[in-house]
Amino acid sequence: MKINQKIIIVFSITIIILVEVVGFISFQSLESAVIDSGVNDMKTNIASRVDQINHLHLEASKEMTLAVHQFELFPSLQAAGSMNMNMGNDNSSSMRTESVSSDSSDWIKYYQALFDVPAKCYLHPKDASMYQKIVSEEQSALPTGYGNVYIQPPYVSPHIGAPVIAYVAKIKQNDVDSSIFHCEIPFTIFNDIVKTTSGNINIVDSTGKTIVNSYSNTTSKDTATNLSILNIINTSKDGFGTYVMNEETNYVVFKKLPTFGWSIVYEKPYSSFLSGNTSLSQLELKIFVVAVIVGVAGFVVVFLISSKIYRPITQLANACRAEDVSNLKKIEILKSQDEVADVANAVNEMISKVNMLEKQREEFASMITHELKTPLQPIIGWCGNLKNSKIMGVASTERQITAINAIERNAKRLEQLIGDVMDVHKLDLHKMKFDHSDINVTEFMSLMHSNFQEIMKPKRIRFTNSAIDGNMVITADKNRLEQVLTNLILNAVDFVSVDGMIEIGAKDNGDGSILFYVKDNGKGIKKEMQKDLFKKFYQVDASLTRTHGGTGLGLAISKAIVEAFGGKIWFKSEEGNGSSFYFTITRSMVR
Repeated sequence: MKINQKIIIVFSITIIILVEVVGFISFQSLESAVIDSGVNDMKTNIASRVDQINHLHLEASKEMTLAVHQFELFPSLQAAGSMNMNMGNDNSSSMRTESVSSDSSDWIKYYQALFDVPAKCYLHPKDASMYQKIVSEEQSALPTGYGNVYIQPPYVSPHIGAPVIAYVAKIKQNDVDSSIFHCEIPFTIFNDIVKTTSGNINIVDSTGKTIVNSYSNTTSKDTATNLSILNIINTSKDGFGTYVMNEETNYVVFKKLPTFGWSIVYEKPYSSFLSGNTSLSQLELKIFVVAVIVGVAGFVVVFLISSKIYRPITQLANACRAEDVSNLKKIEILKSQDEVADVANAVNEMISKVNMLEKQREEFASMITHELKTPLQPIIGWCGNLKNSKIMGVASTERQITAINAIERNAKRLEQLIGDVMDVHKLDLHKMKFDHSDINVTEFMSLMHSNFQEIMKPKRIRFTNSAIDGNMVITADKNRLEQVLTNLILNAVDFVSVDGMIEIGAKDNGDGSILFYVKDNGKGIKKEMQKDLFKKFYQVDASLTRTHGGTGLGLAISKAIVEAFGGKIWFKSEEGNGSSFYFTITRSMVR
């Protein structure tokens, strides 16, 4: 990965992480503050509505107590009220009814005006069926009493045909229950109490059923159970809790009411927190969008800065790549005076040193050619003369011949070593010259097969040639091609056992290139040694007692020559199962 890419990635990631972390922390802090504030407002709101309900009950209790006291002080009013309640449209009682109404109208009007709702009050004598019904429900009604006034659970009034709550008070005469004063108030009064512009306020009973909510006018007769809210009411000790519905958190604040085991519940979804037209979810999205915009802007800035930093480095790298390895020249110093210019100066110093070393290598190569290789020629020549009895005038003994052959063999080996070193040197510097000509591959392979017949005889190696297609013609340096095949064949001879097998061949590769190969059934190459096989001076057997000769340069030279032809070389080998070496002459070299 390049420096500018690293700079862009590192700084961009850093900017994005910082923006996201700051945005996240800011949002978390804001979210916590908004929700805490919202929950406190919900608690205040609920407390205010509980006060309204308590005030309603207390005022009703006070007025009902005053009414009962009036009935007990004026028995005739109680009797007249009973007649009014029981006689209905009987004309004979009309005068008494009007009298009772006239006497009681002031406090009834006052009482009804107090709630600002239409209220209906009734008087039930002890022998009336309504009296008996109320008394039979005394167990559920009396525990919700305020003083001597009790509240009945909601029911549908037979008088007005709508849901009501009723306040009930017993009237006594001479310390004996004589009648019940009964006042109904439409249940819609609670709709006004639970109205809200945000969230939902419910009144629920002890089973979780909704008695009334701020969305619609409902009673316990047609509501469903909300188990989540009921669970919060039953388990929370501080009047607060949350539940999740449709993957959204809902916040719940509640207070228990003194009547019927009811609770007033204020619930608000997460999305409704925050004033105005923006919810917390929308705010979170906006913060995310801003973070993305800042991140992108940061990326652009980092990209521009890194490009400015990286541009001179790129120029320096391109200048280095453009250098000819065989003729290194100093790089033009950049105008900048920063670290990049220092690097350019260091590269130029290195080039000067490399050129100096290269000059020394050239001189050393010339010295090897002249000082080492030249003396070998008379040594090899005199070895031939010493074996010639006509020249020496006396025949050499068998022992002398053996010694002369050893001298000649080692001199030629040294000459080959010097030649290999010179070839490697030229190939490294790309100074090896190739003399290309047309080569008939089939004829060339037949010649190679013929030339190595004698070499195969000592080990009785079965040597075969599989190149039979006579139409394969390439343009290449014949001597260098022969050098590659010779290296591969001699390696095979070296590692093949007595009575072994070596196969050479060439065929059309099908893609416009020619595939050459040398296969043997020798002992193969160990897997751990295969990766270094084409390195210079590498020996499969590097021990002092190795049985195989060679300089370790043959495969390195072969690889360099093949690649100079535009081809590639590779091998397959398994220890104990022989080796197969392949190389190609690429399409550009094929005619």
